[in-house]
Amino acid sequence: MTSARSEPRRASIAALLLGLVGSTLIWISSPYTDHVIFTGLLDTSYLPATALVLILFMVVVVNPLLRRWRPGWALDRSRLALVLSMWLMASVLPGPGTLRTTPFAIANVPREISGNARLAEAYSEAGIRASLFPDRIDGGQPVTVVNDFIGELPEGRPIPWQAWIEGPLWSWGLLYVGLWLMMIGLATVVWPQWRRNELLAFPLLTVQQSLIQDPDEGRLVAPVFRSASFWIAAAAVLLVHLLRGFHLYSPERVPAIPFSWNLLPLFNAEPLSHMPWHIPQGRLFFLLVGIAFFVPTRVTFSIWATVVIAGGYVMLGRAYVPDFAPQVIADYRSGATFAVMIVVLWLGRSRWVAVAQQLFSNPSDEPSRADRRGGWMLLIGAAGLFAWLVWIGRVQPWWAAVFTLSAFMVCLVVTRIVAETGIPFIGLEQSSLVSIIGAHLAHAKMLWLLSPASLFFSYVIGMVVYSGAQMSAATMATHAIGLDDESGGDRPRSSRRVWILLVVLVAGLIIGGAATLHVAYHHAGSADASVVPLNWWHTRALLAANEGLLRVTEHEQSGGAGLPFDVNRFNHPDRLDLGFGHLGAGAIVAGILYWLCLRSPAWPLHPIGLVMIDTWFANRAWPSLFLGWLIKMLVLRYGGAALFERARASFLGLIVGEILAIAFWTLEPTVRVLMGLDYVPVGRG
Repeated sequence: MTSARSEPRRASIAALLLGLVGSTLIWISSPYTDHVIFTGLLDTSYLPATALVLILFMVVVVNPLLRRWRPGWALDRSRLALVLSMWLMASVLPGPGTLRTTPFAIANVPREISGNARLAEAYSEAGIRASLFPDRIDGGQPVTVVNDFIGELPEGRPIPWQAWIEGPLWSWGLLYVGLWLMMIGLATVVWPQWRRNELLAFPLLTVQQSLIQDPDEGRLVAPVFRSASFWIAAAAVLLVHLLRGFHLYSPERVPAIPFSWNLLPLFNAEPLSHMPWHIPQGRLFFLLVGIAFFVPTRVTFSIWATVVIAGGYVMLGRAYVPDFAPQVIADYRSGATFAVMIVVLWLGRSRWVAVAQQLFSNPSDEPSRADRRGGWMLLIGAAGLFAWLVWIGRVQPWWAAVFTLSAFMVCLVVTRIVAETGIPFIGLEQSSLVSIIGAHLAHAKMLWLLSPASLFFSYVIGMVVYSGAQMSAATMATHAIGLDDESGGDRPRSSRRVWILLVVLVAGLIIGGAATLHVAYHHAGSADASVVPLNWWHTRALLAANEGLLRVTEHEQSGGAGLPFDVNRFNHPDRLDLGFGHLGAGAIVAGILYWLCLRSPAWPLHPIGLVMIDTWFANRAWPSLFLGWLIKMLVLRYGGAALFERARASFLGLIVGEILAIAFWTLEPTVRVLMGLDYVPVGRG
């Protein structure tokens, strides 16, 4: 006879096993769908499609059947939160900055070196370790391991697992474990401050929690799934995407409902012809329209308004200002990012002090133990990253400290952006700070402060951290921690689950890494032959690092003649100071905007728009955010709180409908390829 005490334990074990099974499915399927089918970004978002489709299947199909026939087996909200948190973290591994990027980037380095004696010499003089790569980097030698990886494994030849295990798995694995410890620790520290004290919206968390709510007494599904408006909105969005896809297969028979536009012909006259492309053309993302409903109106207004204002600024500058350089917007963004980080840290200063005090204490309650655990994870992870850069990377200690702080800044700011905006497709463009500093050092005859190894690993940090910000483990961990937060402000019931999140990441690095190698070694390109070699873009991720390494090495060999950095963005060396000037201007403006926001809830502009200015994500998202903002304003103005609450299910339906469409147009071509049929890459549009 089963005791009452053992039933919750068995339910938790079942949830844990289910989480591992779903995570393994994500790790195994993603390399194939991402690279071979190559239909779009299935899981490259903070609302990963596979994880959400799996949880929808659980709450709409599996759990209702269990509640009817085996009530004791159904998962409650807490167990569903555990399962979903594991699937969210599992989705980090196939993303940019990890398995989508690093294996292909480091495989291409030996290939480049094998045909370039100067580059081989530069790597040797920089002291970059051969263990970072799966093949030899001494030049002039065959590199079969990486040629077969980027090309295709000849029939009968086994995958060279040992070459990857003995070198890259351990060397890069240590880097990622340090990063993940820092990221999960950061999430543990900031969650109570941001949710309870600063009352941030966390729109994506609101969506995720809505999907795993327990049903009312006597019901089989949660309230949102009993709403007709939810299913109507989801079905409408899914239908629009299905019509669009099948129209590509049969344009004469299936009509398409357009949700993209191109108004460039209307912008032919001066000065409109200088307007950036993302103003006159774009497409509608129903998912973003739905998310905008859950975001504070000031935030959504700031994002789309900043994009439009920046577009006008670029248009007028190109038309009327000689030698105008629109690239300076990147400097404004970098300065604003730094300012936002400082303000966020300042707002949470009491929280950081409290966590620091717990580090060497003997806490008696679970919240204090959670603070101590998170603080040590953050410190050990940051120290591990610093040590890896100095030991493995042979980076100068002061630059290793700069890169570690930079990684912390990116994790903090991206997590903050997603917490406030809910935009699932987000990231930070790699900062030009190192290039600016390098140009100044060269101009001042002080380039000796930046060694070739330090320069090379600045690009590595850009690849792993800045590109990886599109799927940051810190952001995912913050949402995973918050999923089981019943009250919306207090601590989750089991803060020890952070260790489960770390185990998921480490297991994913091994299982997902093996799946990535298997796919790459057995496919020369995508199934429709449109991308050859496989994942060619990410094989080029370290090409800029190679070029920088060559320039700095040649600069040293020439006795310091000339500038090894491209300073065309400054027009000529005399304008180098403008780089720091623009950084400072961006920081000052962002600081003023934040101060005004804190002073007055009615102030309309939030600095988060400046942090996202001229990024690919904001440029693509702004029309959808504008529409969502407009609808929300109209609902509140003419329907009040009552209509707003009734409309909630409809906007959740918009989100779920687009997620289902993404999943369908990934599964459909996969089935076609497995059946030997041709397919249309609908998801790429």
